Amino acid sequence: MHRISTSKNSIGIVLCHGITYSSIPDFFTLIEETPFAGYLYESGYNVYACDYLGYGKSTKVRNDVNLMSAVKTVKGVVDYILEIEGLEGIAVMGWSWGAHVAGHFCSLFYDTRIISLILYGYCWRYPILRINSDLTKRRRKNSIGHAMSDFYCIDQNISDVIERYVRKALEVDPTSPVGPRREIVDQTIPIVSPESIKCPTLVVHGIRDKNVDNSIIGEFYDRLKVRKEYHRIVGGHAVHLERGYKDLIGIISRFIYKQQMSDQ
Repeated sequence: MHRISTSKNSIGIVLCHGITYSSIPDFFTLIEETPFAGYLYESGYNVYACDYLGYGKSTKVRNDVNLMSAVKTVKGVVDYILEIEGLEGIAVMGWSWGAHVAGHFCSLFYDTRIISLILYGYCWRYPILRINSDLTKRRRKNSIGHAMSDFYCIDQNISDVIERYVRKALEVDPTSPVGPRREIVDQTIPIVSPESIKCPTLVVHGIRDKNVDNSIIGEFYDRLKVRKEYHRIVGGHAVHLERGYKDLIGIISRFIYKQQMSDQ
C-alpha cells in the first residue's frame, strides 16, 4: 500500500488504479513537482493507494487476476484503515477500470464510515471489444505507445507529465495481468447495480473522454438512489494528469466536504 498521511487528518481517500498500470504511475506521477495523490493530501486528506494482486509492487500471483480479486484487495486496505488508522471516514475513488473496482467494493462491503464513492472516467457497461493481443496468456507486455494512449487531448497535455508517466509506468509495470481484459472481451465482467450502492456518489469525467458513453453513464447516474453529483470537466480520460487536474481536485474535495457536513 502506498500512502501520504498524518495524524492531523480525519478523512482518508483510497485510490483504485486502472486496468493496466498500478498506483505509482497512475497517482504518484509528478505534476508541477507534486503528484495527484499529493494534491489530495494538501487538500486535507490522508491518501492511500493499493496495487491489486499482480500489479506494481504487489505480490505476483499464479492464478488469474480479475475484477473481484481486485475488489478483495481494496477490502483488505479499507479494513486496515478503518481498524488501525482511527479516521472518522473514508472516500473510495476509482479511475477507469478502477471505478468498477471501487463501485463493486462499495456495493458489496458498505460501511457507514465510507462517506463517499468517486467514480472517475467510469465506463459502466463496456461495448463489445476486439483486442489485438493474446488473451490466452496470464500477462501482457506493455509498450510506450500504450502508456501514451490516454493522452489524446493535445491541448490539455502537459508534456513533462506524459514523459514521467510513461517512464514510471513501464518501469513499475512492464507487464500487466490479462484477466481483467479477458472479462471485458468475453463480456463476463460483473456489472454493479446502481441501486445497490448505499453511499453518496460522485460521477465525474472529461468532456472528451472516449471511454465514457454519456447515455450509458447517464442511465447509471439516474438510477442511483443516494446523494449524488455528476460533473463533466474539460479534458479526456486522464484529467488528473492533464491541465484540468486542479478542477478535478476541487470537485472531489467539495463533494467529500459536503458529505462530511451532512453527516454531522
